[in-house]
Amino acid sequence: MIIDAYSHVYPKKLMKEFVPFLKEGSDPYYNFFRIRANDPEAANYSDEQARIKYLDRFGIDIEAVNMNVVFFESLPKADLLRMTRLANDTVAEFAASNPERIIPIGFIPHLEGEYLDELDRSIKDLGMKGCVIFTNNFGRPLDSQEFLGFYSKMEKYDLPLFLHPSNHNYYPWIWNYRLNFIFGWPFDTSLALGSLVFGGVLERYPKLKIVSHHLGGMIPFFGERIRGFYDDYMQHPYEAGANAYPFAEKMSAEGQHPIDQFKKIYADTATSGSAIALRCGYDFYGKDRVLFGTDYPFGPMGGDVWTELILDNVRKLDIPAEAKSLVWEKNARALFRLS
Repeated sequence: MIIDAYSHVYPKKLMKEFVPFLKEGSDPYYNFFRIRANDPEAANYSDEQARIKYLDRFGIDIEAVNMNVVFFESLPKADLLRMTRLANDTVAEFAASNPERIIPIGFIPHLEGEYLDELDRSIKDLGMKGCVIFTNNFGRPLDSQEFLGFYSKMEKYDLPLFLHPSNHNYYPWIWNYRLNFIFGWPFDTSLALGSLVFGGVLERYPKLKIVSHHLGGMIPFFGERIRGFYDDYMQHPYEAGANAYPFAEKMSAEGQHPIDQFKKIYADTATSGSAIALRCGYDFYGKDRVLFGTDYPFGPMGGDVWTELILDNVRKLDIPAEAKSLVWEKNARALFRLS
């Protein structure tokens, strides 16, 4: 069996409400959504039956779907909560059309206040099997103290917390040549994971189940750089600045290293079809932490190209059969608590 742990959906009812917020010429998502909201050939983004045909065509048995949260950055703050509720309602409805094949994942854009109530509603009332958040919370790092109540709730729910990369204007030219999507998103993913580990969130909530999109961004490739900078600090702490790693002494006393916490994070195989990146990520995270994921329907040919490449890369991955079954199915089954 194959379970796709990370794919996206845009229910029609949600898009009908969302598109009017987009401003021609000033919003980077204007053309994307205006075209797809009215294009009958874009059914793979929003039509339930088209999605089942896609799954059957590629031999995928089950997929977890979430609304690609980054597009909600365009919403005015006054409308964000209403649209968040609509997003969760419509994703739940989409999944309910084929409950044996589709798993719904909720969306929480803010990690405090009334959005905590929406987290409860999405899981308790709508049956979400986890939730997805931004890699930065409208510019704030994920280790901000005001978010701890959110992490406490997610740990108690014992469901996966998915990270999706978000935008940030590091430079005014970040949108040139789609650099924000190509390089900015893996970078922001890495910043988010670094904040959660070095900021002590995973130490405080050791049972929190983080799932990083795109195989952890830059983390697997820079694993030894992470280790080296931390070890250098432990040898020469005053050169790195006061309190560079606030929980370093505690971790050291317990015989732990931050790199071990990075390795406890789950990551999907959505590497845009790169076999080399998949191998790097698998070697870093190991068989118990990698989940099959496609990022569908994004990529060339309406997502088909990346799906085909990722499936082929996993099939060719030179690992034992039992390890491969964990990637295909068993890791996701355990995370989603499927029977």
